[in-house]
Formats: sequence, structure tokens, C-alpha cells
Amino acid sequence: QFIKQIEKTQYDGNLFMLSHSMGGAIGLRYIQQHPETFEKVAFSSPMWALNAGPVPKPIAKGLLKIVAWSTSLWSDQSPYFFGGQDYNPVPFAENVLTHSNVRYIYFRDTYDQTPELQLGSVTINWIQESVAALDIAYEQLNMVKSPVLVLQSGAEKVIDNEGQNRFCQRLKDSGNPCVSGTPIVIENAQHELFIEEDKKRSEALKHIIGFFSS
Repeated sequence: QFIKQIEKTQYDGNLFMLSHSMGGAIGLRYIQQHPETFEKVAFSSPMWALNAGPVPKPIAKGLLKIVAWSTSLWSDQSPYFFGGQDYNPVPFAENVLTHSNVRYIYFRDTYDQTPELQLGSVTINWIQESVAALDIAYEQLNMVKSPVLVLQSGAEKVIDNEGQNRFCQRLKDSGNPCVSGTPIVIENAQHELFIEEDKKRSEALKHIIGFFSS
């Protein structure tokens, strides 16, 4: 809606898209449905596969459907996924988002000051809908027309990086490879590249700015 009502009516230059994490899944679906909108597209730690841990993905999908169906029998509110809870800020030493203590504290302080930003764990229905959307996205990768940059967090613990590897391989097979052919790995970086410690954050930003300006 923003693109349609604002950018397309008030801006006549090239448009670039930068999306992160879950925004990567949303952004991917957008460029598949509107393939001529963006000149270039960059993804940071995109959520293109969920982290199922040691459980094989086909089994995890089957279990998810069973759990979603069974919980719908006794509640119209989707519960948190196993072990999930309301917003609960963990200490920096236990976080899996960034190595930067300063940026982590700032991030948590912002959430404390703006409660409407606070998110709890994912719900069962959220996971189920995400899996369904990603299945469609992979079926329609031929609709990705723009040049694509994918930045991958080398020490990722939030999502499954295999989805990014598969994405770039599929694009390569279709004749529109990602920049460098594969995801560009920011070594030892955790999920939140834009609030990582300076060296890792600067490396990510350098790749993005270089890509958009080339």
C-alpha cells in the first residue's frame, strides 16, 4: 500500500528494497507478485526456512498440522508454540541476536519504553501460516526478476540458513543468480546484522550500499 500510494505517485526514481528476517519472507512474496517494482533487492538474514532443530522437516510439518488442529478444538486463540511465552527480555549473555552489548541494551530499552513493540514467542498458527507462505514462495521463484543480494548470518541460531542456500541455488538454476551466486556470509555474526558489533555490521552495510550503488 505504501509503494502504491506514496512511492509510485511522489517518486520517479529507481526503487530498492531492503528487508530483514521475517520481512525477507514478506519481501520475497511481494517481488513475486510485483516483479517490476524494484530495481534491486537485498535481504538480510531472511526467514526462508524455520529452525526445526533436530526434527526432520517433513515430520515437523506433519506434527505442526496435528497440533494446530488439536488446539483449535478447545480454543479459538492460537497458543504459543512449545516452550513459548509472553515478551521476556533475556540477559545479554544469553541472547542469540547480537554480539554488541551496547546495541542490545539500546534495543531492549526501546522495547521497555514502547510496550506496543514487544513481541512474545511465535504461536502455532503463526508457524503454520509461515510454512504455507514459504512453500508458495519456493514454487514461484521464477517470478523473481530483480538482481538479488542475500546476506547470511554466520552464527545464526534464530532461523535455518539452509533456506537461503536453497533460494540462491534455485535462482542460479533459473538464470538469475544471487550476487556471488550464493548467500554472502557475515562470519560469526548473529541474526540481527544491523545491531551487530561494529565490524560485522559495517561489513553487512558495505555489501548493501555497494550493491545498491553499482
